[in-house]
Amino acid sequence: MKNILILISFFSIYNMGIAQNKEIKKKLEKQYQTVTYVSECEQYIVKNGKGNYGLCDKNGIIIVEPQFNDNLRYWGDKLYQSQIICTDCAERILNGCLSASGKEIITPSFRRIWYFEKIHRLVVFRAEFRQVEGKYGLYDTLGNDLTGVIYDFIGGFGEGLAMVKRDSKWGYIETESGTVVIPIEYDDATPFSEGAAMVKQNGESFLIPNPLLTVETNDQPKIKGKVVSSFPAADSEVDKTIPKGKKADANTHAFIIANENYPVAKVPYALNDGWTFEKYCKQTLGIKDENVHLFEDATGGNIVACVEQMKQTARDANGEATIFFYYAGHAFPDEDSKSGYLLPIDGDSKNIATGYSLERLYKELNSISAKQIVCFIDACFSGTTREDNMLIAGRGVAIKVNDEVPQGNMVVFTSATGAETAHSYEERHHGLFTYYLLEKLQQTKGNVTLGELSEYVTKMVKRKSVLINQKKQTPTVIPSPQQQTTWQNIRL
Repeated sequence: MKNILILISFFSIYNMGIAQNKEIKKKLEKQYQTVTYVSECEQYIVKNGKGNYGLCDKNGIIIVEPQFNDNLRYWGDKLYQSQIICTDCAERILNGCLSASGKEIITPSFRRIWYFEKIHRLVVFRAEFRQVEGKYGLYDTLGNDLTGVIYDFIGGFGEGLAMVKRDSKWGYIETESGTVVIPIEYDDATPFSEGAAMVKQNGESFLIPNPLLTVETNDQPKIKGKVVSSFPAADSEVDKTIPKGKKADANTHAFIIANENYPVAKVPYALNDGWTFEKYCKQTLGIKDENVHLFEDATGGNIVACVEQMKQTARDANGEATIFFYYAGHAFPDEDSKSGYLLPIDGDSKNIATGYSLERLYKELNSISAKQIVCFIDACFSGTTREDNMLIAGRGVAIKVNDEVPQGNMVVFTSATGAETAHSYEERHHGLFTYYLLEKLQQTKGNVTLGELSEYVTKMVKRKSVLINQKKQTPTVIPSPQQQTTWQNIRL
């Protein structure tokens, strides 16, 4: 009997709701030309006598005044496609996106917008009316532009990645962040499925693995971009208290590479270094979350993609970009040329062809027009590890590499000089150089000049290395010739 009464009550409430909806809809129909009920949002799309569409809540109260003169269409996931007829531009219909709360997520400005509910992402397309050519971009459902409207195509979503085409070449971006994770260098490509995609390059077709799915790297699994460290977690004062600084402008970006799990010799705490530096970029330096890009256990392809993304970021900012580049991991020398190389996680220190040279890095960054580029490199190029072992077995002597000189508006901080080793700070679970870099950012809340930062980090690393390692470690700053006399006054 009790269950029957509950069921009757339920249907009574349900029927009352239907009756109320009908009543509200009837009232709205007296005021508007058409009224469409959206049950998922309990809202009404209304159209007035002038042909403009708006939005009312479940009580018939206006949320968005009728202003979309072509259509207002419900997509799902509490998102609407808004459309206007443009009378003073080449495109006849312009598309935007509106939330159920009435917030304009994307102003109607694109020829097409597609919403992909499974991945909660919007793909936009801009082109002159009747033209096939145009550019695509990726947005999230908060209206954040993840990629810029720069691609010739975006699609083929699968396993956290999307295919992108640019200048007749194909690559892949991560749908979560819009970051290029597989370089745009292939002649043809297919979407990822079951952990692999088919690509074509120089007439040869072959499979490539999905870097976001589980792979084994020296018994340390990489799961959806988050790698596992076998060293103690960061738990020092610089990790526990990360101050908030002032917000950076929208053209400030940070690119972080943290390489720890090498097959031959791991780099103690390199992941801690990258993870904590990422937090300082967001909280202390005030860089927008979407402008901070972290590459964990980066392969050679990842490093190339990182540099390409830095270049594209600078191009999109029309010379107004400020870029921070941070690297923690192994580096090694070329014994013949005495040149220094960053070592990708899949590289071989006995084969310079698998490394990424500093000369190349500086040349690539110098090719872009940027307001300022600051590089922090916590690695030594002598061929030793953080634990004072030789990276290449059998090599008994550390090598002093030649100093590469950056150009343009670039300043480079390195963790050690010449044939010195860049050590760990075991007690603090960080690289020694990175720890004092973070500590100065903590003390100043990011309000510090490069000169003040250099003075503090150099003094503390030199002093502490002798005390705990009984060896010298001397951080170095290498400014470009153009900033030789001004770099010390540049403020982060």
